[in-house]
Amino acid sequence: MRRLTVAVLITGGTGFLGAEVARLLVDEDGEHPVLFDLFPDHNAVANLSGDVTVVAGDFAEPAELVDVMTKHDIEGIFHLGYFTAAAELYPSQASRVNALGTTRVFELAHSMGVRRVVWPSSAAVYGHAETTPTPQWRTEQEVPSPNSVYGACKLFNEHVAEVMAARHGFDHVGLRLCSVFGPRRAGRRGIAPDFYATVLEATRRGEPVTAPPANHVLTWGYVKDAARAFRAAFLADAPPSRIYNFAGPSATAEAAGEFVRRAVPGADIRYGESGLRHLAYLDAASIKDDLGFEPHYTMEEAMTDYLAASTPTT
Repeated sequence: MRRLTVAVLITGGTGFLGAEVARLLVDEDGEHPVLFDLFPDHNAVANLSGDVTVVAGDFAEPAELVDVMTKHDIEGIFHLGYFTAAAELYPSQASRVNALGTTRVFELAHSMGVRRVVWPSSAAVYGHAETTPTPQWRTEQEVPSPNSVYGACKLFNEHVAEVMAARHGFDHVGLRLCSVFGPRRAGRRGIAPDFYATVLEATRRGEPVTAPPANHVLTWGYVKDAARAFRAAFLADAPPSRIYNFAGPSATAEAAGEFVRRAVPGADIRYGESGLRHLAYLDAASIKDDLGFEPHYTMEEAMTDYLAASTPTT
C-alpha cells in the first residue's frame, strides 16, 4: 500500500471531517499532520495527542496561512475548513471565507510549491433536492446548478481551481461530497441536526425521529470512507480528472429504520408522508474507475461503527 511521505496541513483539522482525516493519516502513514483550525476542538483529537500539532488560525488570513506553512515546511494540504454556519443568512461572511479564503489557499499552495491540495466540493453544486424512491443520479459531466450560497461558493472554488490548473499547473483534486454522517456530525457548529445526525443520536435518547417515506432512497456516506477518499485523491498519480463525486452506499429509509430498531431497542422511527431535504444523488463510478476508491462500509456496518465509537448525548 502506498503511503504519504510529505508534511501535511489540514485546514479545519479538528472538525468533523478534518479530525477523521488526521486520524487516518496517523494510523496509515505514520504522518504527523498540522491541524489548522480557527476554533480548535482539542477533545476531537485528544486520542492523537503527540501525533498531531494543533495550530489556531484563520486560513482566510494570508499572513497566518503563510506562517503555519513556512514553520512546518508544508508540502501537502487537505483543505477541509469552510464556513458552513448560517451561510445563507450571512452570504458576505460565507463568501469571504469560502470563496476568497479558499482561493488564497489555492494561490499560496501553488506559489509555495505544495505538491497537491485535496479539498471538498459538494453535491450542493447540483442544487438541493428532496428524497425520492426514484433518484436521478448525477455524474460529474452534468452542468451544475446550485441553489444556495454554500453550493455557489463550492462551484466558484471548482472554477478557480480549474483555471489555475489550466494556466499555472496547480495540482488539486476536489471531491463532490454527498451528505456525510458519523460521530460528531450532530455537533457541528451552526448546522441544524438533520435525519443523518438524529437517526442514531436522538433514538438513543429515546426521542422520536421522523424519516422520509419508507421507500425513499438515501445515500449513506460514512465519515471514515470520506477520509479514505481524500487520502486516495492525494496519493493518485496524474488523475485523469480533478473533480470526482463521492457517495456512500444507497439504502431506503425503511432499511435504515429497521436496522436502527434492531440496533437501538425501542427506537421510535416514524415514516413521513413527504420527502426530506437531501443533497443531489451522486453517481460515483468515476472515483472507482480512476482512483480505485470504493466505500469500505455498508450502511449497516457504518451505523454499527458509529454506535460503537460514540456515546449518547444528554
